[in-house]
Amino acid sequence: MRITLLAHAEHCVKTVRCWGAHAVPDALPNSPVRPGLLLQRLCLALSDDLPAALATACDATRARKVWDAYTHAIRLLDREEPPQRLPEPCPVCDLRSLARRSDGDIVCMSCNAYWPGSE
Repeated sequence: MRITLLAHAEHCVKTVRCWGAHAVPDALPNSPVRPGLLLQRLCLALSDDLPAALATACDATRARKVWDAYTHAIRLLDREEPPQRLPEPCPVCDLRSLARRSDGDIVCMSCNAYWPGSE
């Protein structure tokens, strides 16, 4: 399983790099960097101006490949879809990091405080 995760992590970096090279080529570093740093840098650059990063049908195809890679990674890690962020601050840590999971439960992404969805 670990080899599958590592191979998919490499696939994710290549997929985001392909979109980044087309949509935000200035964000690509001139020298080699760690894959995680490259992924973070490109994701930030792409999200800075998402409409510009999706200017063409080719960009949209690349963005779809990034989304497919992301959802496959979620399945490989046996995680659920991203939780819905809530605007209220956490009553425990006072940070705006509350999220509602797909099962309705509320969790703080910062301090891991948890409230069942039935409350």
